[in-house]
Amino acid sequence: MLRSMTGFGRLTQTIHQQIITLEIKSLNSKYLDINVRTLLKYKDKEIELRNIIAQRLQRGKIDISITMENGDEGHMISLNKDLIKTYYHELKSLSNELDIAQNDFLNAIMRIPSVMKLEKEEQDDDSWQGVKKLLDETLHALDEFRIKE
Repeated sequence: MLRSMTGFGRLTQTIHQQIITLEIKSLNSKYLDINVRTLLKYKDKEIELRNIIAQRLQRGKIDISITMENGDEGHMISLNKDLIKTYYHELKSLSNELDIAQNDFLNAIMRIPSVMKLEKEEQDDDSWQGVKKLLDETLHALDEFRIKE
C-alpha cells in the first residue's frame, strides 16, 4: 500500500492521574532522523523510544513530543541557601568596598547554575508502560494519516 512520508499523529491519555499528550510528526527524508522532546522523568527512556520508532518508521524526519497538560512534571526545586548567602555577602562586601550602588543581587545570584537544583520525580514502570502503549497508538494514528495522505 502506498503511503505518504508526511504524517501527523496526536493522542492524549490520562496515565496515573496525569494527562499525557504524545505527538508525532513525520516529513519526507532519505534517512531516519528522530528528534525527541520528552518529559524529564522519561529522559532515560529516550533510547527505547527511538528504537520503537525506528522499528515502525524506517525513514523520514520524525519529531516526537511528550508533554503533560497541567505542566507539573513532578519537579521539586531545592535551593543551596548557604551558597546563596555566601554569594550575597561577598557581592555586598565588594559593592561597599568599591563604592558601587547595591543592586538586586538576588536576581543575579539566582542565575548561577549551582544555587538551584531541579530534582525530577522518578517514573514508575506502570507509568512508562502506559506511555509505551500511547506511543503505539499514536504511531498507528500517524500511519493512518499517511495512508489517507
